[in-house]
Amino acid sequence: MTLLVLRAVARDQAVGLIHFDAHSDTNDTYFGNNPYTHATPFRRAIEEKPIDPHKTVQIGIRGPTYALDEQGWAVSQGVRIVYMEEFIERGVSSVMAKFDKSLAMHLPT
Repeated sequence: MTLLVLRAVARDQAVGLIHFDAHSDTNDTYFGNNPYTHATPFRRAIEEKPIDPHKTVQIGIRGPTYALDEQGWAVSQGVRIVYMEEFIERGVSSVMAKFDKSLAMHLPT
């Protein structure tokens, strides 16, 4: 569902995304090399361009990872990952203040 919704929302222009989750969902494949599963929608959306990775932040990411390049690939595309440890250390207000005004521009690293 996520990928289909993003395709529809971003029909005319790529969108930024604030994604709260424990997993980045940026695996290339999952469940026997399937490219379309619950673990792959944001990778497909970045590849297909409904999501602008430079306007995307993933908050609360923690293990386990299912592929060695899952999070590294996302970061290499421009996604800012706020791991759970950073989120707890900085707090909700600090983390959100960093991103709520900057999604129109490239997110800071």
